Amino acid sequence: MSSSSERRLGSDESGVSEVLSFLFSFLMAVIILVTSLYAFGQINQAARDLGSHSQLREIADRVSLALQESLQVANARVASAGSADSVQLRYQHVIDVPALLQGLEYTMTLDKNYVNGSVPARGVIVSVATFNAAVSFAPASDPLPLDTCASTYVACQVTGSNVGNKGQIVMTYLFEPSGDAARPRSLIQIE
Repeated sequence: MSSSSERRLGSDESGVSEVLSFLFSFLMAVIILVTSLYAFGQINQAARDLGSHSQLREIADRVSLALQESLQVANARVASAGSADSVQLRYQHVIDVPALLQGLEYTMTLDKNYVNGSVPARGVIVSVATFNAAVSFAPASDPLPLDTCASTYVACQVTGSNVGNKGQIVMTYLFEPSGDAARPRSLIQIE
């Protein structure tokens, strides 16, 4: 009896075609679904990276503005005739920032030319110019050694880094005179 039923199933070509077409349709649906999910994941990652980039850029712009304020204080110190060489000065600007960017740690660094921000987990990096070439700063070495600093320089060092998870960045301008007018401590830094 089983041999006759096998002959009937094998001779039923429409039934075999239906099963094969169902399997083929199911396989195509799975391939389309997996491809769609992958494409959505890529688009979503690109959107998150763009969001991180714009937030990081906004923070870097705020740090750059705080640096400009610190430079104004430093320029005022240099321009003051009687106290430029002898008065200790400390100016701080606290910038409130998010502790995390989209749940990830980020870092801000400061040097003479740029405020740099990065989200290492995403590979997102931002650089914002700190000031234009018209600003009289100090001689070109970066960072300038403190022993060649003069009280007529706006600042001799611009440096520092900050991991944003503290929730704030502190921009500090510090001028400390010394007994030797050629060796004061004059720096701008972020912490």
